[in-house]
Amino acid sequence: RHPTDRLTVHVVGKYVGYEDSYKSLNEALYHAGFAHQLQVSIKWVEAEALETSPLVGTPLRDAKLPSGMVVAAVVRNGAVEMARGNTVVATGDTVVLFAAKGIVKKVEKMFSVRLEFF
Repeated sequence: RHPTDRLTVHVVGKYVGYEDSYKSLNEALYHAGFAHQLQVSIKWVEAEALETSPLVGTPLRDAKLPSGMVVAAVVRNGAVEMARGNTVVATGDTVVLFAAKGIVKKVEKMFSVRLEFF
């Protein structure tokens, strides 16, 4: 089977420059793309929640997330916590999220993150 369309995924995380950091996520996205006849392109965004972020200290259910953005998980002290409505982002957390292509700048502003594309 050959891909019939392309999908670009921006992955926000910490230590994205290390090849094995997100290996299972990488493989899952490529396999999911194959199953749906999509050629997957991954753009990596380095992110760490800073104390100036409006999301720090707020339960996700109360956060005003832009349309097209879903928080999937929070990594704190090396442990991955699946995002739920009562999940609270803390300073220094790594936030793993999915965002539509057109809202990357909104995500940058909302999380007050340092961005690096690899």
